[in-house]
Amino acid sequence: MARLNDEQREHILADYHIGKSQNELAKKYEVSPATINKLCKGVIPRHVEKVNELTRIKTELSEESEYQVNAIHKEVDERTKHIQFFNAASYKVTKSALAKIEADPDLGMADLRHASEIVSKQREGILGKMPDTAIQINNQQSFTMIETVVVAHKAVNDDIEG
Repeated sequence: MARLNDEQREHILADYHIGKSQNELAKKYEVSPATINKLCKGVIPRHVEKVNELTRIKTELSEESEYQVNAIHKEVDERTKHIQFFNAASYKVTKSALAKIEADPDLGMADLRHASEIVSKQREGILGKMPDTAIQINNQQSFTMIETVVVAHKAVNDDIEG
């Protein structure tokens, strides 16, 4: 395999994940098809459907007025910001609760439940009820199951961690 630096590998894999063929990648990055094949072996493209969906949406938006498109973008940005905030808050609450449980297994479950309820209520208040929440409420059983969940999150907004 030709010598590729980390940045080149990242660029090639990013393009592969969006659906570029190995032959296209070999030409674009001026390496042999065998080099691309070795790098991409066993990798399943993850973002092809996202690219297709965004292309469809952008095509539809091209028929709208500039004002409508701007309004849509602003709303999507605002909702995304809220979702990211609540995801980070949920992660922080879970991380804190797990730390308390590890420190004292008899302590923390009530705190965890209370903090989780606060985050859920605030999320619901701003974003509305999620379809899966309604399904869970309708299918709720009359027993309580306590489960420890380990969450691995590589990158969390530094502001939330602080």
